Amino acid sequence: MKVHLPVRKAILNRRTYEAPAEGRSDKLRLDFNENTTGCSPAVRRALAKVTSKQLAMYPEYQAPRRAWLATSAFARKNFCSPTWRRRTAGLLRHIRRGQKPLS
Repeated sequence: MKVHLPVRKAILNRRTYEAPAEGRSDKLRLDFNENTTGCSPAVRRALAKVTSKQLAMYPEYQAPRRAWLATSAFARKNFCSPTWRRRTAGLLRHIRRGQKPLS
């Protein structure tokens, strides 16, 4: 069954929205999902300690992952379970074979 819904002419004639790429630094732009309050003082202090060399490198993964898993019940439950490992292994097998993963 095909339903025809009336659409006002003003809506049909509207131009598509294009967000500005420049000149928005002094404006609050929620359409960019910007953080309106900035980062916390603790984050600023941590960022101030990062060196140029550290910024240029790929981050280490194993130690932060172990720390996250040690402190997060959610992570242990959802990312360490046999079910998660089995599903991940199955997904990787599909990818290696060039098959499209099942959704």
